[in-house]
Amino acid sequence: MPVIRVGGEKIIESGCLAISEKDTEIEIQVGDLNFILVFVPGEGEPGIKGEPISNKLVRITLSNWYSPFGTGFKIPIGKLEDKELYFAITSHVAGDKDKYTRLLAYTFSLRELGQ
Repeated sequence: MPVIRVGGEKIIESGCLAISEKDTEIEIQVGDLNFILVFVPGEGEPGIKGEPISNKLVRITLSNWYSPFGTGFKIPIGKLEDKELYFAITSHVAGDKDKYTRLLAYTFSLRELGQ
């Protein structure tokens, strides 16, 4: 597997998914860590919140993420290998609010502490 670095961060996992409006939970495993992405529909500004469930499980709630123009965030979600662990995600949707396809791109990266 290639080693990719962006802005001093080492990319440890990255991917792209096409999902339907019915796919509201996605599980991603990175090493021995597990992440559950939960899409919550609603109105207003899009939001993202990371919530540790245990030492090896984090729930990331994505609120109000319906936008054909795209929505994206990058947040710190913990520590791994004595480095800061970041999660970045973008989402674009095509279709009506009640029936659409979502294209997701996500990245997990590590940054040296204090950078």
